Amino acid sequence: MTESANPLVSVALITYNGEQFLRPQLDSIFGQTYRPIEVIACDDCSTDQTPGILEEYRRSYGLQFFKNEKNLGYVKNFENTVRRCSGDFIAPADQDDIWLPQKIERLVKGINGCGMACSDAFLIDEKGCEISTSALSYSNLLPSDGTSFFRLLFSSFVIGCTTLLSRELAQYALPIPQGEKFHDWWFALVAATKNGISYIPEPLLLYRKHASNTLGLTKNASLFGKVFGFLYTKPDRNWYAIQETRLSAIVQAPQIDDNHRKMVYVARRFYQNRLHAGLHITAFLIACRHHRYIFPWSQGGFLIKAILGCLFR
Repeated sequence: MTESANPLVSVALITYNGEQFLRPQLDSIFGQTYRPIEVIACDDCSTDQTPGILEEYRRSYGLQFFKNEKNLGYVKNFENTVRRCSGDFIAPADQDDIWLPQKIERLVKGINGCGMACSDAFLIDEKGCEISTSALSYSNLLPSDGTSFFRLLFSSFVIGCTTLLSRELAQYALPIPQGEKFHDWWFALVAATKNGISYIPEPLLLYRKHASNTLGLTKNASLFGKVFGFLYTKPDRNWYAIQETRLSAIVQAPQIDDNHRKMVYVARRFYQNRLHAGLHITAFLIACRHHRYIFPWSQGGFLIKAILGCLFR
């Protein structure tokens, strides 16, 4: 296939005080085997040398560089960047990763008519040393079939910088609901209501984990530890509050139809019921009925302990 026959891919790069790792990321983007691409960068009022680096790549490579008039924050800056993209596909990019040369090419080939494609990633530290050969395994994020909206309400396996979005999905999913903290999670939810998510089971970039990550991966407990944690570990009620706030916004979003809205109400009740200490009868009943979605990593006798954890903590 000739370059002119390929659909245009827009790389949506958001930056904020990213001078330390920005050059290797830009080099890896402009070193992609896939053509044609356009690179749209929106800087969120950086105070370091980030704007100067972007200007340098604008002159040398044709990067399209925009400065926000005020700080928008991570999610709204991403939305602002996507709105400037003109490609048939949109590839979100963080400022501190390194893309493998075939990343865009593999995602375009693998999207297969879905609204979103995503992959795994190598995990590296701030010095570039390998932490894990699988970012998903590191965080115990289990890929699903890509159409399970209800499963995605509780846990997302989609890492934004590994994704490729169809233009149709991107346009439909905007605006991102006020109060949504995870733009990639939101796009995954919307994709699951439409044409689904295509998962490519290979790492296509080096995901950099460091102290300045805005939203970084964390090393989750083992599957054994997760299950017993539901029974014995002090619950993270701050996370329950975040989820309840997110779901309160999502349930009102115009992109969510009535059938999917009913699922959001169920998930919201699950988290609302766990915000305070004591018996969680509602959460327990929801967990019993929907355990395959809420506890996809549990099995056998562990499942009973996980569900009981919803009742007694």
